Amino acid sequence: VGVSFSPRRLGNCEIAIKEIVNNIPVDVDFELVNMHKFKIEKCIACYQCLFKNGKCKIDDDFYTVFEKIINADALIFAVPSYFLGPNSSFKVFLDRFLISYAFYEKLYNKPAILISTAGLKNGGEGYVDLALKSAARVLNLNIKGSAIFYGALPGEILLNNEYKNTLKTLGKKLFEQEMKADEDDFRCNICGSNYFEFHGNNFITCLVCKNKGKIVTEDGSVNVYIEKSDVFFGTEEANLKHKKWLMSMKERFIKERDKLKELTRKYL
Repeated sequence: VGVSFSPRRLGNCEIAIKEIVNNIPVDVDFELVNMHKFKIEKCIACYQCLFKNGKCKIDDDFYTVFEKIINADALIFAVPSYFLGPNSSFKVFLDRFLISYAFYEKLYNKPAILISTAGLKNGGEGYVDLALKSAARVLNLNIKGSAIFYGALPGEILLNNEYKNTLKTLGKKLFEQEMKADEDDFRCNICGSNYFEFHGNNFITCLVCKNKGKIVTEDGSVNVYIEKSDVFFGTEEANLKHKKWLMSMKERFIKERDKLKELTRKYL
């Protein structure tokens, strides 16, 4: 299943997905999901889906798309950046994914390719690539590859031979059993991200998996070493722990409800 979050028909997101599929070396049944064709309402943070076995109280098209995602053998997400980050269609859809805790086993280790598009090079994409990788990490998808493509005009990425080669490579990677080492060694050893926050004294935090570590210099080469911690990303145990924490908010709210009402009443 390829999910395009762009409202453009035959735009760079849709074309990137289809070109990747064209280069998958095995026969596949492919379905393209154009998100702009579906009505997805904003999450209201009621947490009902955590207590109702994944049943959301909002009546819209979310389940139609979500079921395609959890039943797919592999996923390709393509998200455009209009202003320094993922477009609103992606964020509205992603906000509804608290529901994913009820379907953990159907998402765990599912192969995925992550595509970002932007019109302007050298920063126009903002944090869209980081947003996709962070979301995929939380959902415990198996990220087989990712890429950012620049092109403001529909289909413009096809004018770039380097991009076409990248799309071919991604198609071949989607169902690979083993991941090949990336040429860029400056990556998180836990999740493979190359996004870090630097704290000084060589200490860093991976911005995708949120684990902390340090920069290591050995034999003239520079690398990073991240220590796995008890963050709620990446393991079944950690995700289930976070789900229990979220569900505990209901009991906490009931316990604190009168006090909270008294505190907030003056803001009416």
